Amino acid sequence: MALALLGTEPVSWTGSWPETGAATQAFAFYLSVLAAGAAAWVSSSNTRHGLIELTASATIPSAAVEAYRLAAAAALLLVPYLIGGAAGFALTASTFPPGLGLWAGYVLMGAIVMLLAVAWGWAIGRYANPAYAALTASFSWFVFEAFPGDAADLGVASGPAWKQPDPPALLLRSAAVMAFLSLIAWAYTKNRKRWKSLTLTVLGGTGAVLVTMSTTGVSDRHVPDHPLCVSGAIEICLWPEDRKYLPLVRALDQRAATLPTDWRLPAHLDQYGLKRIERNDNGERAVELDGAFKFPDGSKWGLALGMSHAILNRTLGPCDWKAIWKAEDFTPETLRKWLEFYLAESNRPAYRTTQLSEDMGKAWSSASQAFGELPADQQFDWARRQLDRVKDSYCAHPSPRP
Repeated sequence: MALALLGTEPVSWTGSWPETGAATQAFAFYLSVLAAGAAAWVSSSNTRHGLIELTASATIPSAAVEAYRLAAAAALLLVPYLIGGAAGFALTASTFPPGLGLWAGYVLMGAIVMLLAVAWGWAIGRYANPAYAALTASFSWFVFEAFPGDAADLGVASGPAWKQPDPPALLLRSAAVMAFLSLIAWAYTKNRKRWKSLTLTVLGGTGAVLVTMSTTGVSDRHVPDHPLCVSGAIEICLWPEDRKYLPLVRALDQRAATLPTDWRLPAHLDQYGLKRIERNDNGERAVELDGAFKFPDGSKWGLALGMSHAILNRTLGPCDWKAIWKAEDFTPETLRKWLEFYLAESNRPAYRTTQLSEDMGKAWSSASQAFGELPADQQFDWARRQLDRVKDSYCAHPSPRP
């Protein structure tokens, strides 16, 4: 099942350690639901089979017996997750890009989720009605994971190069989960009343949940001293961990070089996260990530989108954008969309945009029609006419674009 879940993830994660690690921990979301139910089922087995008195009379301390059972269950329930992690590692290790530490961080993040689910299920199985313990554990864990857990970055959907698993958060979460597991075993002794054991377990579980909720799973990375840059018609810089996109970057850069001289190319573009913008928000200094493009799901469309904006801004930068907006003239957007189609060599984007205005929809349709129906030389003529009209109308008294 672990391998099947890994296979449902987009193939874009292969060749990138952070994306591979994120894909591995992503299916911990599903496996942990089963792990919580399985742990509750194993935990309640003594009660279901009437073995409480037998285990209580054993010469081995009951806390030690509970610890052995809990450790064995946790180890076995981690196996499917670790198999998926090993499969992902093997696929990306064939190219071995930079960023192995990021992979390890994401895998640890998923392992923490699995162990917390086991502790959650074990506690419910120990003290709840055995007939419904497994179902109760799985359902309650799913609700926690999907709502408050999601807000606390219990797991992530992707692993972009500008993000990293937060080391202090992982350390605190690991300590909290191990303490919760240890407390579950220690609290269950034959000499301690049931309500006291339950109280200790609830306190331990509450502490583990509070630590998880009060920490942020991922944080922004520092900008690398030496980003990976491609020098061509445009110098395009990437995070080193995304070196698998170099062929795609070179292809779109070469495509941009074939544009007519009417279009002015920017000298330099940075991937998202390689630039930082400092802002002053009511006296408080804030640093925001910035950049020209991303690679959503490994798609060329993120790069084509960013390059089209940069080329249009460079070409029409000195024009009167206030007048363009006041006139509600969507010709610049028509040209920008055509640039995106031209760079990507397709007018069928791999993304969907909802709630487009009627004018914006017409602008995009016009660009799609020009790209899809005209040969390249006629497309250039069409774009030149549109560009000349914008320049004649709005560039006599230019105002800078915000």
